[in-house]
Amino acid sequence: VGQCWSLYRVPHRGEDFKRSDGITYRWHTLSEPSHKPRGLKRERGEEMWMRERRAAHALQAVAPIEFNGAREEQTKASALGIAQAWSLDHLNEETRTANTKIVSQVAAVLIRFPELVCEVHGETTDPPMCDTDLAKYFGLDPISQHTEVMDMLARRRAEACVAALVSCGVPKDRLRATFQGGQGEQRVSFIARSSFGRPAMPAPRPEATAVFATYDKDRSGDMDVAELRAALQSMGLPVDTQ
Repeated sequence: VGQCWSLYRVPHRGEDFKRSDGITYRWHTLSEPSHKPRGLKRERGEEMWMRERRAAHALQAVAPIEFNGAREEQTKASALGIAQAWSLDHLNEETRTANTKIVSQVAAVLIRFPELVCEVHGETTDPPMCDTDLAKYFGLDPISQHTEVMDMLARRRAEACVAALVSCGVPKDRLRATFQGGQGEQRVSFIARSSFGRPAMPAPRPEATAVFATYDKDRSGDMDVAELRAALQSMGLPVDTQ
């Protein structure tokens, strides 16, 4: 509270208050401002930026989810059939256990940062021709609708991860499944954001990571506003100290 009011000077009893536009108020006409002082807004914005950055780092450190391939014979012969290709319950026991652990780790990060939302983005490889059984499952043509088939596979995998996170206690309204098939790599990415309308936090540059680590004295991943400003100044970035 002391820091807040140090950023917004309150007149003493009996003292006049003159606005920048020249209008003068007596002390008894003043009340606590309904808006947040600009300095406080800035500090809270920096704090949100740091928390989003920390969440992004934590999610980037999580191992990738592994899925059975749609072309695999064991996938088609499984109890789920072709739907096994987007099940987190991998047919390999070790991989299945790893998937469960990964989902728990992602959920723990999101629960730790309740003010953030998460985009769950699915991507797939780009084979010359998609699996005919996979295309048939979706009612699509494996040749003329190749892109749509791979998009559907990416979508189902992202949605499966969303469902798993919800089962771990993450509110569904904080999660959004997105997808794009045929990207050359099979993966599901967990992308922390302050809101779904905001761009994702970019991957940090190595030199930036090194500077921030220097100012994170207890290696907790937390830095207050003063430490953040000092770190930014060390990188030669302009910092508004008002």
